[in-house]
Amino acid sequence: MPSPYSEIELIEFLKGIPKAFLVHARGHRFEAVLGGRIPFLNHMAARARAAGYRPLVIYGRQAKSLVWALRRHLHVSVEMATFRQPNLPVCGPTYIRGFWSVDPQGAGYFTTMAERQFDPGAVDPHDARVFFDRIADHTLDGSNSRRDQKERSGAKRPAAAAVFLQDIDTWRERMDDLTTRQMIAAVAEATDRRIYVKPHPCTKSEVRREQVAIAKQYDHIRVTDANIHDLIAAADCVVTQNSSVGFEALLHRKPVITCAKSDFAHATLPVKHPNDMAPAMARAAQWQRDFPFEAYVTWFMGQNMFEEASEASMDAAWSEIVRLNGTWRERLYQRLKASSSSSLASTQAAPSPPISFFQNGARDFR
Repeated sequence: MPSPYSEIELIEFLKGIPKAFLVHARGHRFEAVLGGRIPFLNHMAARARAAGYRPLVIYGRQAKSLVWALRRHLHVSVEMATFRQPNLPVCGPTYIRGFWSVDPQGAGYFTTMAERQFDPGAVDPHDARVFFDRIADHTLDGSNSRRDQKERSGAKRPAAAAVFLQDIDTWRERMDDLTTRQMIAAVAEATDRRIYVKPHPCTKSEVRREQVAIAKQYDHIRVTDANIHDLIAAADCVVTQNSSVGFEALLHRKPVITCAKSDFAHATLPVKHPNDMAPAMARAAQWQRDFPFEAYVTWFMGQNMFEEASEASMDAAWSEIVRLNGTWRERLYQRLKASSSSSLASTQAAPSPPISFFQNGARDFR
């Protein structure tokens, strides 16, 4: 691995580049960007070159002084999972493989989607039907799910609910309204019919053991690792804290109950307290009949996300990165101006940075 660059050394290196498209990434994300294994960023790099920018990947998240000193460049942070990053535009994969968000404040459920208003009347019904059917056809067999799935094994026995778990209880920032224990218990106590419970495939073994032990306290719960689409199809409703499976359930036109912060909460029955679970499950059938699934999926995924397979969508993603850099730089300028008594008209006037290290400096990528 190359020797670390101090922040000052990195700034000096980048000062010699007229215009750069700087992707901030860490860990496996850095290696994936550098190796050209993220198609979305390959598309962005091609558009950057066409616009006269040199695509570079920086190991690490920025210090404010770094991005201020390099304010003539374009910046974006890449996150492969849920992450809050209000200091830079953020891009990350969303709930359907091949679709990405470009957002001013974060990835996953930290995007600004939760703050946007869904108006089904503003979505063309024909366009919605075409888009929904296309995405559903490529997702319900599991091939376009966010995570790889086992082959579908056929119909499962009918169930009142399919509950999809996460390791959300271990996260540093509390996002859940119901803990995993509360969620399982609330569903189990709301019905005496069969319930499927599927642990998350990336959950640590000790957390999984605890979750399975909770589920096995109830005779009508079946713990399973079956394909998510088989479980969704068999269930009257889907229950999760904020797993991406909840969004995929919308492609089955199934009612979804969420028990944590979610950026697709417009399309769910949120449960904030264990006592709210039984009423939510009782309402699910009517909600399913009334909800405009096609319009919602089209609005969320087709109108607010960016599809790798569409050149027009990739052009729009690049335009959004450029736009967000403009608004973000102005906000950063105002914050720094307010916090500094010296002029910020030049690079030298920016606050002196603490030394931080970018282990691979700035590297060219595709």
